[in-house]
Amino acid sequence: MLGSAAVSLVNVAKGSIDVYSEKNIMLWDVAAGLAIIQGAGGGIHYTHKTTKHSPDVYTSNGIRNVFPTAILNFLKTLEE
Repeated sequence: MLGSAAVSLVNVAKGSIDVYSEKNIMLWDVAAGLAIIQGAGGGIHYTHKTTKHSPDVYTSNGIRNVFPTAILNFLKTLEE
């Protein structure tokens, strides 16, 4: 992460970073950045494992056609 979640998500949207992943982040910390990524044609995946307002967020800038399956498989291997 570079600074705040919003800065990281904007960097994903503009193509400076390929993917962004964050666990248990508050929804209001990523909401605007997720809207920017969606508007830029990127991919968004999130899951609510713990609480309603604290999802796990995975995003891709859409430049590489690897989202979400390959990224999620990679992240699962990290969790094992």
